[in-house]
Amino acid sequence: MNNDHQLCCFLKLTRLMKREAQKKIAYSTGIDISLISRFEKGKRVPTDKQTQKLLAFYSTDPETFFREDENVENILNDLFEAIYYVKDFNSREQIVLSIANQIDKTHYYPYYCLLCFCHYASKGKIKEASRYFLSLTKTIDMFTHDLKALFYIFSMLYYVDLRHIKEFELSTNKIISSKIVNQRILALYHYSQIYISPNHSDMFEILTHYTECRSQLEKDHNHRRLMMLNIVIANAYSALNRIKESIEKDLETLTMLKEDDEPSWKYTIQHNLACSYLQLQDYEKVIVYLDKCMPYYDNRLTYFMYGFCYYQLGDQSLAEMYVRKAMDTPMSVPYYDLLVEWLGLMITQPYQKKCIQVLEKIYTQYHDELNLESSQNIFALMVDYYEHTQNAILAEQYKKMIQLDHLIVPIQK
Repeated sequence: MNNDHQLCCFLKLTRLMKREAQKKIAYSTGIDISLISRFEKGKRVPTDKQTQKLLAFYSTDPETFFREDENVENILNDLFEAIYYVKDFNSREQIVLSIANQIDKTHYYPYYCLLCFCHYASKGKIKEASRYFLSLTKTIDMFTHDLKALFYIFSMLYYVDLRHIKEFELSTNKIISSKIVNQRILALYHYSQIYISPNHSDMFEILTHYTECRSQLEKDHNHRRLMMLNIVIANAYSALNRIKESIEKDLETLTMLKEDDEPSWKYTIQHNLACSYLQLQDYEKVIVYLDKCMPYYDNRLTYFMYGFCYYQLGDQSLAEMYVRKAMDTPMSVPYYDLLVEWLGLMITQPYQKKCIQVLEKIYTQYHDELNLESSQNIFALMVDYYEHTQNAILAEQYKKMIQLDHLIVPIQK
């Protein structure tokens, strides 16, 4: 940005961040409100005298505002690097706080706000990210293309955490990857395309993103994000029902983990492996990997998986025990309690009418929340029910709705 552009961006973003009204600024500075609006939109450049008055309103001055500061630039670069290299949250937070009291008086402030948003959004800190998000959405067009791309990359994470799908898709469409110059931002773009939307891409496209991202991460010796990349590519394989390839990638990643890596990554991979082996109906291996990731995954879904596997293996006593544990565990996803209810019925009253009623309730009430894999598994359980109750017509009807090859119960297509 040139000086005029920096000033316009600062004036608008700072006003929004501080929740000041243009009317108040006009009253305090004696500058017409229509001029202030034009300054903020970049349609007019304030005179030196107007610049001095406007900056004074924000407790700064032209010399402080326009001064190039190598120390601040290095700190901001450190913050970007910390985000890119997935440094731990606390160390990044220390960088954020180290210049918080001085940077809002300089032309570096908009970039600082952007990095703060990325910092919090990458950790799922919605409340903190929201403080910057709304102001940035109204000023992001004044940033360079690379910084716009960076904003939209982390906006996708932000929207996914909020489950705002339409807004997420809009953010995705606003990134023009061919215009990204910074190779690390481009790597983050490729990473985001795998992480966020594997169901909306074919495998060729996913692998293209993976190859491009991996190349840059290896060049930068970015081990931590490389581990995360391997986890998300395994998830992408799984989402596309390429279960064996997902398992291969997860097992490979386990061997690459270092002692100082996030402990949660190991447990995440082990839980993913449990889910993958469930799709292959290898119930004993599911139990092995569930054991490995406990108590990190001490939740209702995990206990349901335990109970389901023991039920399939014919151990009714352990299946019942895990159903009870599941019921005693706080609910995380609304339809999990119905799955647990279904399993409890299958253990005590197998293939009674209540069993199919619960499955139908899951599908009808939570259809929009079920991903492809989940909905297909519900269909598979319905087929299993109708085959056991010798209702060939309905069994065949649900079989026709099954598109995936790997399901949690065997289905003869």
